[in-house]
Amino acid sequence: YVCVFGGLSVMLLGVFYYAAGSVFMMWILVTTCFNGNVLPPMSVLFVKPFSPHWHEKILHWLADLGWGSIVDYAEIVGRMQPVITGDIVEIQNCPPGNKVLLCNHVSMSDNIAVFVTARVLGRLGHLRFFAKKELVYVPVL
Repeated sequence: YVCVFGGLSVMLLGVFYYAAGSVFMMWILVTTCFNGNVLPPMSVLFVKPFSPHWHEKILHWLADLGWGSIVDYAEIVGRMQPVITGDIVEIQNCPPGNKVLLCNHVSMSDNIAVFVTARVLGRLGHLRFFAKKELVYVPVL
């Protein structure tokens, strides 16, 4: 009975992990694809003409939700434990306004580092990205 029960519990645990992983993956797809590709154009068409302020609030909320889910995925599934060092308190106490955060793009972890730092500072939905004009002509496969 122990083997059958043990095998059954392992099987049920596997089914649970599969289901939980599927639900989490669907959440990632919804927050990144739907929120990034469907809702912003709808907001441009139906909200911005009447209230540009609310349009910006919606875009910031969608960006926070989408990029925040990427950080959540890295922390939960990837077991990432970010540690931020430096003058975070000094940055948080800066006067209001725009800030520039630069990465050298040596590794693929630069984006997640930017997302985590912005989340700690409460500015995740307010990120803007820039690229050199030479990168416009790089083919994307």
